[in-house]
Amino acid sequence: MIRSLQWLLRALFFLIVLGFALANADIVQVQFVGFDTVWRAPLVVFLVGFFAAGMIVGLLALTPKLFSQRREIDKLNKALSKQKAAEGGAPAASKTDPQKERRSELDASLPVALPDKPHGV
Repeated sequence: MIRSLQWLLRALFFLIVLGFALANADIVQVQFVGFDTVWRAPLVVFLVGFFAAGMIVGLLALTPKLFSQRREIDKLNKALSKQKAAEGGAPAASKTDPQKERRSELDASLPVALPDKPHGV
């Protein structure tokens, strides 16, 4: 049931995008400031191209934050394993998967009140 609903929504989205592309098939010309070159193509080509370029720039802008968060997570996992070893809990160099271990810890303490604001806001 849900799978057929997903395919129906995908087909609807495709038809909307196809209708948009067919409605914007007029040839337009684009010229950037400082360049003498003029590009001619259907409007939808430019719209999709600039949308994709914006997505790529956005993902590249998020990359440093992603790596800093991963470093912070690794640092916190190491500190947690050292703390457990100091308390006589699990050994510091456990052979289990840290993500599975963390997931089980989160499942054990599920009813947790979340802060009003996310970290760093």
